[in-house]
Amino acid sequence: MPTVSKAVKATTTKITEERLKRLRHQNAKLSIEVKRLRGQLAPVEEVKRAVLAANTVVKQRLLALPSKLALQLSLLTNPAEIEALLREQLTDTINELAYEQERAGQSAA
Repeated sequence: MPTVSKAVKATTTKITEERLKRLRHQNAKLSIEVKRLRGQLAPVEEVKRAVLAANTVVKQRLLALPSKLALQLSLLTNPAEIEALLREQLTDTINELAYEQERAGQSAA
């Protein structure tokens, strides 16, 4: 009879393990759903589109700097002044982009 008892215990243990595994899986799914409902998760394709759009804006703004600065830079001969102008314009551009992004995030909320 001890053999039957071991088999029953093994089966019970296996069933319990499978139930726990299923419960963990259900909890994980529920956790994801709760985050989605709270707005803490977004669809991957939506995020990809937003990142691509943001990258495009950054690229356009940075590529506009040479034509914007060409005349000013042509008048400068001191490397420190050239560096300062470039640094100032890059910083201004990056700050503008960050401010626009912050405003867009606030209006979406």
